[in-house]
Amino acid sequence: MSICAKQAAWKGFLYGYAFGYTLYSTHFYWIKITVTHFNEDAFPFISLFPALYLGLYAGLCGMAFSLVSKQVKPLFYPLFFAFFWTVGELLLSTISYGLPWNLVGYATGFSLTLMQAASLGSVFLLSFLVVFVSTSLFYAPKERKLIPIILCTLLLWGGYGYQRLSTTQTEYEANAPIIRVIQTGIMLEDRDAHTPLSFIKKNKGLTTAEELNKAHLIVWPEWGAPTHIKEDKVIERFIMGPLTEEQFLITGTSDRDEYKNYNALALLNKEKPIELYHKNILVPFSEFIPFKRWLPDYAITVQSKLNQSFTHGTTPPRMQTPHMQFTPLICFEAVYPFYVAKHALISDTLIQISNDYWLDDSYAAAQHFAMSRLRSIETGLPLIRSANTGTSGFIDAYGRIITVAEKYYPAVIDNPLPSKTKTPTLWMSLIGFYHK
Repeated sequence: MSICAKQAAWKGFLYGYAFGYTLYSTHFYWIKITVTHFNEDAFPFISLFPALYLGLYAGLCGMAFSLVSKQVKPLFYPLFFAFFWTVGELLLSTISYGLPWNLVGYATGFSLTLMQAASLGSVFLLSFLVVFVSTSLFYAPKERKLIPIILCTLLLWGGYGYQRLSTTQTEYEANAPIIRVIQTGIMLEDRDAHTPLSFIKKNKGLTTAEELNKAHLIVWPEWGAPTHIKEDKVIERFIMGPLTEEQFLITGTSDRDEYKNYNALALLNKEKPIELYHKNILVPFSEFIPFKRWLPDYAITVQSKLNQSFTHGTTPPRMQTPHMQFTPLICFEAVYPFYVAKHALISDTLIQISNDYWLDDSYAAAQHFAMSRLRSIETGLPLIRSANTGTSGFIDAYGRIITVAEKYYPAVIDNPLPSKTKTPTLWMSLIGFYHK
């Protein structure tokens, strides 16, 4: 921030871009894991590509701050810098090809108390507070008036979170449906040794390993049934065999329409036709290649090796069973705050299926879980999460972890559906007002 202060606009942009490129180039190292698994000859620095684009947002932040800093006193630098940084993250989360992965606000993930402020303004409010407090601490030795402002900010921030957690607890309705979450536990290095049928058999075996009668809904992970399940009635009957007419099953699968392929989530029941949700937001450089027209040769090479070029879905993520309405989320979709909130306005819970073995044993899997967890606090809805290698489990409407499975191992978790918050969060009220 200080290096951009009172600089020419173009210098502020360059300094901001250099910082943003450095920051974001460390955030997407997991893309290389995915691509090189299929193509060992892939460009070794492919994970740096997103930073070339995402650095523009930090550059714009630096440029705006350099202009404003000439008009205001240093006392107000932290306020304006935090504002411009947050605006950049808002744009990054809404503009096409934006990647809101590891926004600054997720740095509060170590403290459930601090995370509660997301119920007021999503992860963007957390980002604003983190940047404001950290930059204020930098300027505090010279601008002593910032010290009481920092203390008041921390007191109000922590006090709100403490009050919210101390006056609530995880609650369940008297007739809350039982949900069974399956964690398959197939690692990336073992993937090629499994056929689609063996994936399905393993998930089915875990599903029936314990008494099944009480479960209203069974949730398999993304690619729990890696085949075109809608076209294969034999597979469908095989999956639904042990279930009763009152039970429902969710699984990740695929679908196709003429020349288009979709990453999909299927809702199955013996008495109803298969209901499919096509993934709306795809993972760049894995499920599709962004800016393909500018990278035609490279895109064709990588995508042919991946053999899984998908089309963006257009169906709204809304599904229901007799006991609940839920917002289905496939993997990466859970990191988009506006997207989740918009489609969760009338839901009872969020259900996320994921296949995090692409992330191998990197920190990205834990980051993905932390980002998904924050969606519960923002929306005031519980999160049910099934991931092939973890983390799978149940999160309540305040972000409390109720139960999770041990990562990398097959697991079965049964739990009643936790209740949502009694009143909508401020963030959801704002989203609801906007989309009224």
